[in-house]
Amino acid sequence: MHVFPAETGLLRTPLVSIRRCRRLRTAERMVSLPGDRAGVSRKADRSMRVSSVVRLPVAVDRHSPHSLSRQIVDQIVLAIESGALGAGSELPSSRALAQTLGISRSVALAAYSELFARDYLRSLPGSGTFVSDVVGAKVPAADAATSSQRCSVDFSPGMPNLERYPRSAWRSAWQAASYVPPTATHAPRMGLPQLREQVAAHLNRTRGIGCVPGQVMITDGLAQGLEVLAELAGPEASAVIEDPAHPLLAYLLERRRLATVPVPVGPAGIDLELLPASASLAVVTPSQQFPLGRQMPLHRRHELLRWAERSEVLLVELDIADELHSREGFVPCLASLDMSGIVAYLGTFEHALSRDLPLGYLVLPEAFGKSAETLPMATTGPTPLAQRAALELFSRGDVARYVNRLYRSYQEKRAVVRRQLEMLPVESVTGLFGNHVAVQLSPGRSAEGVSERLVNAGVLIPPASAYRRRYAPDHVDDRTVDSTLIVGFGHLTSAEIEQGLRALGRALDVS
Repeated sequence: MHVFPAETGLLRTPLVSIRRCRRLRTAERMVSLPGDRAGVSRKADRSMRVSSVVRLPVAVDRHSPHSLSRQIVDQIVLAIESGALGAGSELPSSRALAQTLGISRSVALAAYSELFARDYLRSLPGSGTFVSDVVGAKVPAADAATSSQRCSVDFSPGMPNLERYPRSAWRSAWQAASYVPPTATHAPRMGLPQLREQVAAHLNRTRGIGCVPGQVMITDGLAQGLEVLAELAGPEASAVIEDPAHPLLAYLLERRRLATVPVPVGPAGIDLELLPASASLAVVTPSQQFPLGRQMPLHRRHELLRWAERSEVLLVELDIADELHSREGFVPCLASLDMSGIVAYLGTFEHALSRDLPLGYLVLPEAFGKSAETLPMATTGPTPLAQRAALELFSRGDVARYVNRLYRSYQEKRAVVRRQLEMLPVESVTGLFGNHVAVQLSPGRSAEGVSERLVNAGVLIPPASAYRRRYAPDHVDDRTVDSTLIVGFGHLTSAEIEQGLRALGRALDVS
C-alpha cells in the first residue's frame, strides 16, 4: 500500500472523542498569544483585528429571470475579470454573504462552489476564501460571465428535475404544517422525531440500510451534515476525498479546518492502493462516483470497509439521489454492508422535495448518535415549519410516489442518452445507470476545447477537468480526465437531450 510521506503534513490523528475535542478547543481559546497583554485570549485578540475581507460589489434581484446563485456568480466573475477584485482578495464566508444579501446559505454555497469549479476562487484551510492567482483557467467559454445564460441546453450535473413535481401536494403540505401555532424555540437538534422515523423508514426501504430513527439527524443539506462530521473528527483532523470530486466538498471541509487528502479515482472508484495509512474521515461516492460516474464493485467495497476499520477511519458515504439509479446491476451501499459501525450515510432530498425545501439527512453509527446531540454548531437545521411540511409529504406517501415517477422518467431519458451517444465517435460512456454520464472522447481530443465550441453553439457540457483539485498533487490520470465530458440529463426534456447531444456530434465532427 502506498503511504503519503509524513513531511507532506497530510496525515493526521484518527477520530478523537467528543469530550477530548471540547477540552482542546476550550484550552485553545483561552491560551494567550505570545506578547499579548495579560489576560487577553485568542478569542478576544481575533475580535480586535481589522478585517481584510473585501466588500463584494454584488446585489440580487428577486424579479430577475436568472437564479440568485447565477446572479452572484456572474457579478463576482465580472468583478474579477474587470480588475475590481484582484488576485488574493479575501471574500466573505458563505454565511456572511448570505446574511448581507438576505438569501439562504445554500444559495451562497452554490455560487461559491461554481466559482471554485471554474478556478476563480481558492480556499486555504482555516484561513478563508480568496481570488485565485490564475483565474478562469478551466472555464469552457471565452465569455465566462454570460456563458451559461447564452446556453439553451445546460447539461451541468446535479440539477433537480421539477417537470413532474406534485404541486398540489406541495401546497397542501405547507398548508397543513401552518396549522400548528409557531413556537419561540428551534426544532430538536436531531430533528422532529416523527420526521426522523419517516426518513429512517424511507432509507431502509430504498437503500436497505437498516437504520433506526435514533441514528438519523435531519439537516438542511450536505453543508450541515459535513459540519457535524467535522466536529466529530475534532481538531487536527484530516479527510480523504476523491479526486476529481465536486469542489464544494473540499471547500466545506477546509472551511471546517480539516486538511483534505485527495486520492485519485481509478476504474473501480477511489484507488484503494493509494489510501493513506491514517485519516479521520474518508468521503466517498461508491454508487456513482462524482463526476466520473464509476461504480465501485462489491469486493472493493468490502476492501474499503476493512481499510477503514483497520485505520480507525469514519467512512462518509455520499448519497447523490441513489434511489433514482437503474436497478440493473444493483450493488448494496456501504452503510448496508457495515457491520462495525464505521459508516456515516449523508444525503439530501433535493431531488424529491426541491431546493425550496432544503432537507437532508445524516445517518450516524449508533455510537455517535448521542454525541451529535450535544455538538456545538453554527447552524440549526431546517425550521420546525419546514420539517412539518416535509413530514406531511412523507407521511401521505407523496415523496414515494414522486420518486417512482422520477425513476420512470430517468429510465426514459437514459434510453434517449444511450441512443444518441451510440451514434457519436466517442471512446466510452460511463455511469449510464445513474443521473449523469461521463463521456470519454477519442484519444487526442481535448474535452475543454470541445466544451468551448459547444458553448458557442448554445450548449453547456462541462469538462471533467473542472472538478479536479487544482491545488492538489498532480496524481490524477490526466489523459482520462482531460478527454472526458460530464453530461447531466435528469433535469432536461428528451427533446433538449437530443438537441444538445446532436450539437456535441457536430462539435466532434469539426474538432
